[in-house]
Amino acid sequence: PEPENNGRLEDGRSDRPGDYYRGLPLAYARQDFLVVWPDFRGHNISEGFDYTKKTDATGWYTRDVIAAFRSLGSLPNADTRNVFLWGHSMGGNITLRTLAALNGEIRAASVWAARLSDPEGDQTREWAANWSGTPLLFQHATDDSAVPSDWSQAAHSQLQSAGHDSSLYIYPGTDHLFENADLERAISRDVAFFNSKMR
Repeated sequence: PEPENNGRLEDGRSDRPGDYYRGLPLAYARQDFLVVWPDFRGHNISEGFDYTKKTDATGWYTRDVIAAFRSLGSLPNADTRNVFLWGHSMGGNITLRTLAALNGEIRAASVWAARLSDPEGDQTREWAANWSGTPLLFQHATDDSAVPSDWSQAAHSQLQSAGHDSSLYIYPGTDHLFENADLERAISRDVAFFNSKMR
């Protein structure tokens, strides 16, 4: 989706986070999670559209997620011992970068259709070998035309080979973002995974 239009309704009005992701925060909140949803610079018609054009845009978005994480203690009822990350597509890459930067402070994470730059190369092998140990769940559709499912399979394999806690679910179909029964199944798997990692 085009970043400048993510937060717009069909009639052009601003309504973050936009139709593409609208139900996801609510779905996790209904399972008793406190949801903090970062508004990346220049996305969802927020300020900073020039950041979407920068070479290392995901580095800036990773900073935004880390800043959100650091602010959790100021929220009422936030359980900072049990923080979980979820990311989709580019957000999957940002989630992985955030986990590496926070070095074990996150309890677990789920990434859907993660957009990785080098899923089978030396960089990913080094990343897996030095992983923080945060348990990861990968979910991906087999024929995703935006991000190949091979990327999630390769990253999962690298982590498992390095002895880390990694799980993978592959769904038949072409959806880049899950819909209908697959969406419900993916959220249920996330919730079960997160609950299993609670302190």
